[in-house]
Amino acid sequence: MIYKLFAAAGSTVSVDVRIDDTIVAVLMSNAGTQPSELSFGSTATINTNDSTAAIATVLNGVDISVSGLNIPVNAGERIYLHNVAGAGALDAACMIYTAGKDNRAAVRRR
Repeated sequence: MIYKLFAAAGSTVSVDVRIDDTIVAVLMSNAGTQPSELSFGSTATINTNDSTAAIATVLNGVDISVSGLNIPVNAGERIYLHNVAGAGALDAACMIYTAGKDNRAAVRRR
């Protein structure tokens, strides 16, 4: 499954995960001079030491692709793309690629 996010300068957008799944790759692009962040948190953590929610961060006009990931996500979980406002800020885009099925081992409920 592929999720696409597009954030104008200074905005935050989100997407809800449709099924229990696993993120396997991320492609991010930022054309501006301000950073953008892909995150599980509704507030950007770009300028903090708290990285527990961040998945990836792109700085100053850089494109990145990350593959070989194994990040489990649950149906209904929200993923955010934060695009920081400021001089030179432009649009940011992100593609999230998932396995399209739940690759996690079954968990026995007690």
